Amino acid sequence: MINEPTRVTSTSESLIDLCSTSSPDNISVYGVIRSGSNDYDIIYILRKLGHFRTNRHKFIQKRCLKNFNQELFINDLKDAHWDVDKVENPNVQWEIGKTLYVSIVDKHSPLKRTRIRKKKSPWLTKDLVN
Repeated sequence: MINEPTRVTSTSESLIDLCSTSSPDNISVYGVIRSGSNDYDIIYILRKLGHFRTNRHKFIQKRCLKNFNQELFINDLKDAHWDVDKVENPNVQWEIGKTLYVSIVDKHSPLKRTRIRKKKSPWLTKDLVN
């Protein structure tokens, strides 16, 4: 992007500072600021900001513990058939144990999709974005 020399002396000019991007369409302004006090100039690049929709919400999944009963959960863990030692491969043992455990957890505290509100950015206006 920068193609002007960034180090200028009385005997030479060279481009030693680089700025590269894989998305040049996202760059609004770039250039070199000439400094008078030394022979190194400063490069700058400004990225375009996208239009942020403030009315969109984000959804997460979390466990619902509203009806969780610790005693029933522990009893189901005790009553489960933990037959992982019949398999010799430790990776398969892990998958069997994890699948069994997660199924018991899902039974007692199912996943629930919950909407969370985005925090407002009062300083970010359409005038600033455009």
